[in-house]
Order: sequence, then C-alpha cells, then structure tokens
Amino acid sequence: MVGIAKITISGKGNYTGTKTLTFKILPEFVTQPETQILYYGDTATFKVGLKGGKFKYRWWVSKDNKNWARTNATGNSTNTLTVKATEGLNGRYYKCCITCNNVTVFSKTVRLVTKNVIVTQPKSTSVKAGTAATFTVNAKGQNVKYQWQYRKSSSGAWSNSKSEGCKTATLTVKTKDIYNGYEYRCAILNNDNYKTYTRPVKLTVK
Repeated sequence: MVGIAKITISGKGNYTGTKTLTFKILPEFVTQPETQILYYGDTATFKVGLKGGKFKYRWWVSKDNKNWARTNATGNSTNTLTVKATEGLNGRYYKCCITCNNVTVFSKTVRLVTKNVIVTQPKSTSVKAGTAATFTVNAKGQNVKYQWQYRKSSSGAWSNSKSEGCKTATLTVKTKDIYNGYEYRCAILNNDNYKTYTRPVKLTVK
C-alpha cells in the first residue's frame, strides 16, 4: 500500500514550505503459516492471511534457511500452499512473499518436518531361557534411525536397550529367566530426532 501526505516544514531562517512525502504502509498479517510436523506421505498446508488490498503471493523453499528458490508445489501463487511430505522434503523451510502496490513483505519462515512411518510392527515372542529372541521393525522415511527400549513390566519405565542390534531394525536379546514378561519397543527417529514408537511387545521366557 502507498500513501501520500503533505506537511509544512519550517526551520531556521526564512524557509517555510510544503513538501509532498510518499510513505509505505505495510500489509497487516491476520494469519501466519505454521510449522508442520506430520508423517511421511501426509499433506502439509501452509496459509497466510492479510487485511485489505489485492495481494500477489509467491511461496519460496530452502534446504538451509539461507539459499531460497521458488517452489512449484500446489498453490505456490496463492495464499495457501500444499506440500506432500516425502523423504526428500524433510526439514525444508518455507515462506511466502506477498506484494501489493510495489510493497513486498514476507511471512514468517516455517518448516516441514516428516516423521518416519512404521510399516511393520514387531511381534511378541516366546523362547526358552538361554536362547536368542529377536524383534524386528520395518520403517519408511529419510535416514531412519532406531533405538530399541525395554521395560520390566507393563507399568515400568522404559530404558534404552544395549542388546545386539539395539540401534538397527532387528534387536537380538540373549534371554534369561528374569527376562520373562519384559516388554520391548522401538523408537524410530528422523534427522531432527522426532520419535515414532512401535507398539510394545512381550517377551515370554519358558
């Protein structure tokens, strides 16, 4: 928006006069976009809203919040951008450039964070004492990281496992009698360490 005002200027000496000034009034945001944390494959929606005027919109995307490029995602020239969360878009930054009467403002910068999806859950197992019990999970996403956990009862506190494969998709536990009734789960992490947990499964030691 652009406004024009006339003011009278007076100062030392005999100078008085009228000067025309041009000033800019920045658009007022009603709605700002928000960071989206969602599962791989879901759709993120970023929206801006401003008061008055006819606005032109252009959405931008960045990998590092420093180097920006125009995005081709759906709605890139509207006030609402929709982006399908994929492995390659995890951690991307977004902002909207709004223009009205040669005045340009940017929305706040937000992020798309993709949590990894559990495709196959681990299963409870029953083994003889002294033999190995295995639990396996299948997760999908970008740079999937694993941390298996255990607890001694269904109401106990969770602790990180140190058994073989505790940071892989398959945990191997060499069992003892005292492990009977232990429960196990896996925390699936992405690059930002957002966690998705598998359901708890039970170890029965005969």
